[in-house]
Amino acid sequence: MLRVESAEDGTVTTLSYPQVRRDDSFADELHGVRVPDPYRHLEEVGSEETARFVAEQNSLTQSYLFNCGVDRSQVLEELQANYDYAKVSSFARHSASLLSFWRKDGLQQHAVLYTCAEPGGAESVLLDPNVLSSDGSMSVASVSFSNSAHKLAYALADGGSDWRTLRVRDVASVLDDADEIRWAKFTSIEWAHDDSGFYYGRFAAPAGDAAPMEGAGRSTGTNTSMGIYLHALGSAQSDDKLVFEMAREDDKAMPSLEVVDKGRYLCVTIRKGKFNQVWVRRTADAPPSPPHDDAAADAAARWGFARVVADYEAKWELVTTHGGEWLFFTNCGAPRYHIVAVDIEAAISRARETAPGPPAYRVVVAESEHTLGGGDYAKGGHRVGDKLLLKYMNHVKDELHQHALNGSFECVVPLPELGVVSDVCSREEDSEVYFRFESFLTPPVIYRYSPQTREPPEPVLATKIAGLDTSEFMIEQLFATSKDGTRVPLFVVRAKELLFDGESGAALFAYGGFNVVKTISFDPLNLTLLQLLSRDAEACPSFWRGATAGAAARRVRGVWALANVRGGGEYGKDWHQAATGPRKQNTFDDFAACAELLAERKYTSARKLAIHGASNGGLLVAAAANQRPELFGCVLCQVGLLDMLRFHRFTIGHFWCAEYGSPDDADAFGHIRAYSPYHNVAPGRPYPPIMLTTADHDDRVVPLHTYKMAAQLQHVFGSDVRHLNPILVRVETKAGHGSGTATSKRLEAAADMYTFVLRSLGIKLDER
Repeated sequence: MLRVESAEDGTVTTLSYPQVRRDDSFADELHGVRVPDPYRHLEEVGSEETARFVAEQNSLTQSYLFNCGVDRSQVLEELQANYDYAKVSSFARHSASLLSFWRKDGLQQHAVLYTCAEPGGAESVLLDPNVLSSDGSMSVASVSFSNSAHKLAYALADGGSDWRTLRVRDVASVLDDADEIRWAKFTSIEWAHDDSGFYYGRFAAPAGDAAPMEGAGRSTGTNTSMGIYLHALGSAQSDDKLVFEMAREDDKAMPSLEVVDKGRYLCVTIRKGKFNQVWVRRTADAPPSPPHDDAAADAAARWGFARVVADYEAKWELVTTHGGEWLFFTNCGAPRYHIVAVDIEAAISRARETAPGPPAYRVVVAESEHTLGGGDYAKGGHRVGDKLLLKYMNHVKDELHQHALNGSFECVVPLPELGVVSDVCSREEDSEVYFRFESFLTPPVIYRYSPQTREPPEPVLATKIAGLDTSEFMIEQLFATSKDGTRVPLFVVRAKELLFDGESGAALFAYGGFNVVKTISFDPLNLTLLQLLSRDAEACPSFWRGATAGAAARRVRGVWALANVRGGGEYGKDWHQAATGPRKQNTFDDFAACAELLAERKYTSARKLAIHGASNGGLLVAAAANQRPELFGCVLCQVGLLDMLRFHRFTIGHFWCAEYGSPDDADAFGHIRAYSPYHNVAPGRPYPPIMLTTADHDDRVVPLHTYKMAAQLQHVFGSDVRHLNPILVRVETKAGHGSGTATSKRLEAAADMYTFVLRSLGIKLDER
């Protein structure tokens, strides 16, 4: 039973949680320890019992949200109003007369790919995902123009699944060719230098190649032994040539292929976690035919590649080539990254003649006190003509530096203010580069910059949002002190005239994993939440309605915060490694310290603080709720990893063992079990209101994590008469882990979550 205090008069009403079968006799024996798993049956995501569980949970959640005292329709209307503007990407040049860009107009379900000759010139639609399905469930995950820009290969995702169907479109006619590739996954599309075809990666289909793609996102089977194939244009997929496949003993590594130096080389990057090997083959060198027997231990020899980087000790990403040298962005010997040059022919010879290890290199751009790369800057920098454009993070604040190809520093590219640089598009033969700049309070602006002239970047397209006024808010950066004394950066967006009395509603977001950097980018959904929190009519009755005639209303409430906790890449390799494997607890301690700082300085209080995390961030907020429930007023856990003793058994979960450790390892089992949210729900302690969300086609973090966690929480607290806080589940249909979600679904989900936050924090909206 669920007892919920009324938002209107303090009375208590009772709601009933759905009845969920619980088998207390079911348990695993892991490393000599009995591990109960009473909801193992909910792992059968396609069963009638699980379908009933989902339907009943969704029904309860919707009933609660539409009767909780917060006007959900008002929340949705404000989300729609704030989202209703043209959202435009940077420009990518493909030829002297062809640029491409993405634009999503207003409330369109998906962005449309356009072409033009120059920014502001005549536009043509090249690819519109909105015509592919009536409900927005079909999306375009990625595109790749051929070298001549005559063809476009694109990857389709159905219902948010990570499985992809690849197709080819003729750019001139805007018609699709007959080519179709099924069952691709986690792949780039890399064109052969002569445009005769392209390389892609795929796993075996969940139920064989004859299986329909529909419903593929509901498969939880493990994906291993990824292969790289070459598809010749105009041929059937069955004729595609396998050019690389991992050896059986290393089948849980993930390879990707790049065509390098105008087609002279094939470069395969093989990733385990955030570190990788680099294997290289001259295109002119014929591979073994047929490849060596599958039992051969040396996969490099099987496929004719040289292991230029032969260990998983660092990250190596190719930036460009120059005069026989390859320039890499790497943290080998430099935790905050540097740019190094490798004589590729010497490295190939060494790899085939000597013991494995990192290649000989010379430093081109030395490690700085600030972190090179971050965010979507996977390669650390871009080549523009004969220049390098490098992004640095100075305490998670972006800077752009220009260097010559020999590494010499030339200038700092002036940026408008504190903000985020992203979507950088350039080619080796270009004389200019396009990039996007934004902040939480500043909508994106597309800039054009010429490294040759070094003139300040020129704005070529600014995002226009009618009625947007963020002048009453500000961004500041604080530093919390974690349990072990580490200083943890925390961005705070707040009302300039905030009342520091602990009564403001606040939202705290974090991710903290996989070397990912979270930044203060412009997001209309987050901005809407901040605006809703700032309009607390009860805590600040004069905000909208009480001002004297002609007086300007003042925002004195509202806080949104981003904690850059350990596990991310904000300060390079060491910051990431400080919260991997047995050190994962540092992520949770950092997050708790940030929450405590906000309360100590009276930005908010525990009862007014909502915490929010997704995916690895969902693991973070769930673990934080278990460990320190007294610090939070409510929890939003999106698509979270929650059963950490079985995460590696589903789809691509085994790839994450490099981040968390493997539960199959006795030593790792101990530290994972200590924080696994599903296994550490603490009865007898008051928990805040919790909303867990997932999607039925999430085949990355499969929805069974959420199902099992929700059932466990409801079991523990549903019969506790002292527990007045709801535990709700929201399951989206025909959607996946997040990317490719249609606008309507995204806004409906946000309306549900924000309604839950406002109700949980006791915030009453003004009537307008």
